[in-house]
Amino acid sequence: MKDELYEFLKSDDTNKIFKFKENYRAMILKIPYDDRIDILCESVSYSTQDTLPGINIKYEYAGFYDKEKDEIFDKSYLIRHCILEKDYDYNEDYLLSSAYLKKELENDVNNAIRQHISDSPELFEDFTYESNLTEKDVYVDFVEGKTSENYEDTYITYECFSANEILEYITNKNDYIDEVSRDFIVQKLEKINMGLVDSKRKRELLKQIENDEGHKIHKIKSIVNSVDLEKMKTVTLTIFKDGIEQEFKYPTFSLRYTEYYNDLYTYDIISPKDRKIFKENYGNNADLNYEDIVKITYGKNILYEDKNYNKEVGMEL
Repeated sequence: MKDELYEFLKSDDTNKIFKFKENYRAMILKIPYDDRIDILCESVSYSTQDTLPGINIKYEYAGFYDKEKDEIFDKSYLIRHCILEKDYDYNEDYLLSSAYLKKELENDVNNAIRQHISDSPELFEDFTYESNLTEKDVYVDFVEGKTSENYEDTYITYECFSANEILEYITNKNDYIDEVSRDFIVQKLEKINMGLVDSKRKRELLKQIENDEGHKIHKIKSIVNSVDLEKMKTVTLTIFKDGIEQEFKYPTFSLRYTEYYNDLYTYDIISPKDRKIFKENYGNNADLNYEDIVKITYGKNILYEDKNYNKEVGMEL
């Protein structure tokens, strides 16, 4: 029925009935959006008689037809599988989906916003916002590999929230991107400035950490990056605290997903027996933190070892 469907889409007709399977009928409506785009709606009925759908029939969105490209975007299940009789193809379906078009629109507009900001630094000369970020605010960035050199400006970005925006993007792409990006900057100028100032501050903080080789976050980064979350559910930690060494199994997830400035959770120690020994060794209210870790193993493999730790004398400064 592909030829039949596309003949209908190119015609002046506003609706057509398509028969599929046994006794199933689909009514496709074609509603003009503009000279280029038609919105498609559908309704399905079952009847043993060769009749039109009932008067109270309800229609649902089924996609839209681009006359210029002669292509149906955002195809419904009915159009794809029952009328066009095509199997599911993730790549093809996604590239013609509203989700993909939304992502493309957002990328294009945000790239244009970034370029406008780069070209017009004078836009932010009258703002007096000062960042109050501290080192803790860049711990996650540092552990994840961000540096003072590669940390990019981060600020509020444009998001597409309506189908109309996608349709305008398709029919008038370049002009629409320029218009939307400029309007967004005007509306969000103060928030964008705050993001730019905070980003600059983060680069300064990252630089401070990079220059301080003794900063605790360097050890945390080595610990976190030594474990493979996908391959390793648990690892064995060796800690040295208050002059006492202890070894126990610990979840890799709990090592990796923290803000890196809080204590680790003692209740995540796998074995109840080891949790009890921990309390006996260090006290009922003792904390467990990254600085206590001197060794991490997985099976016979050593993943991390603190170079300042000597088992005979403890931690060396």
